[in-house]
Amino acid sequence: MSKYKTITIFLSYARGDDEPFVRRLYEDLTAHGFQVWFDRLSMPSRNLTFHQEIRDAVAAHDRLLLVIGPMAVASEYVRQEWQFAWFEAEKVVTPILRLGDYPLAIDELKLVHAEDFRNDADYALHLRELVRILNEPPPPMGKLIAVPSLPAHYLSRTDRLIPLRDAVRSGLDSAASFGGMAARQQFHGIAGAAKHVGMHGMGGIGKSVLANLLAHDRKIREAFPDGIVWVGLGSVPVVADLMRRVHVDFGGDGAFVTEHEGKAKLKELLSGKAVLLVLDDAWRRQDIEAFDILGPRCRALITTRDAGLLTSVGGTHHLVELLTDDEALRLLALAVGKELDELPAEARMVIKQCGRLPLVVSLAGGMVAAGMSWTNLLTAFDRHKLEFFKEASARRGLSGRELHELVAGLDGVDDLFPAPRQLRPYLLSCIIECEME
Repeated sequence: MSKYKTITIFLSYARGDDEPFVRRLYEDLTAHGFQVWFDRLSMPSRNLTFHQEIRDAVAAHDRLLLVIGPMAVASEYVRQEWQFAWFEAEKVVTPILRLGDYPLAIDELKLVHAEDFRNDADYALHLRELVRILNEPPPPMGKLIAVPSLPAHYLSRTDRLIPLRDAVRSGLDSAASFGGMAARQQFHGIAGAAKHVGMHGMGGIGKSVLANLLAHDRKIREAFPDGIVWVGLGSVPVVADLMRRVHVDFGGDGAFVTEHEGKAKLKELLSGKAVLLVLDDAWRRQDIEAFDILGPRCRALITTRDAGLLTSVGGTHHLVELLTDDEALRLLALAVGKELDELPAEARMVIKQCGRLPLVVSLAGGMVAAGMSWTNLLTAFDRHKLEFFKEASARRGLSGRELHELVAGLDGVDDLFPAPRQLRPYLLSCIIECEME
């Protein structure tokens, strides 16, 4: 029996890999005292989308046990299950390898030990080890402070996320054992490693979403147990107000007037803490320098459109590029609520019109999910629907200044769209219309 309170487990797998093995595992874990959610018994009929029922089930359990095989790795079902657990629901994800080889393991989870269940002759041995792992208390995680919720539809963009995670964790010596044992973080500062890690790329390309994913990543939160704090800068921030908010967030009184005073107080407050500071949408060097408050166990992650800005403050930086065609189709399928092979031929035309920008692909998919036909969507791209934008903005009561700021939010797309300036109002009208519903 379990040594602790009854531990609840959500069992995530693909039926096409080895369902008899999964059923055996379910029965054995249940016999060891775990309460296990197994879809064949808990939800006999799985639909083709990730319904709220599944999210609720993942959120209601302590851990997600991921059975890795070729079909599980390829399954959008399975991906959404473990991604929700890992990035949003703050659950421990424990992978085990049933079929294939270790390179098949999901990149985001490669810092987590995966018990090897490929050889049936060793099943009892690995089951004992798995039971031990599942009984270990999870390591503490830093709290999220002012970090936005993740969007409804997103791609983890592993090839960008993993190098960023490695760069942010670089120089932080973790003695955490594999297999879910309690982590014993032993930080020795960041000598020889950059305190600033940055992302740059055009507007709408997904920098903030990547930063958000990184902030929610369990291994990042374990590396910064004192918290991950989000500071949205923008073109003209009121820096002193932002400083006061951060000071209060970490237990201070926010009792200072000038940025100079704030910088000194924040430096003192963070000197002994392990904190990740996310500076989102930085435009000016002086704003970044105002938050040069990092103690020896802290890091800053910066997003900006200006690569030169990152160079000027030092550190490492990463270019965020457009989605590939395959990535854009995956995101479109997520936004529409379909499997990839269910998308019509028009889908490729849509992602071309969207310029493979994540923001715009998500918008387009949302319009189809809301009932617009693919043909009408493509027609709307062609016609730009300027009159619809005017009507929608008038109904919402946006001022001229607010409209200007919204349009500026899609700056940087001139080289990607046919007649981009005419298209921006149509895209913004979609946002406005969705927000009014």
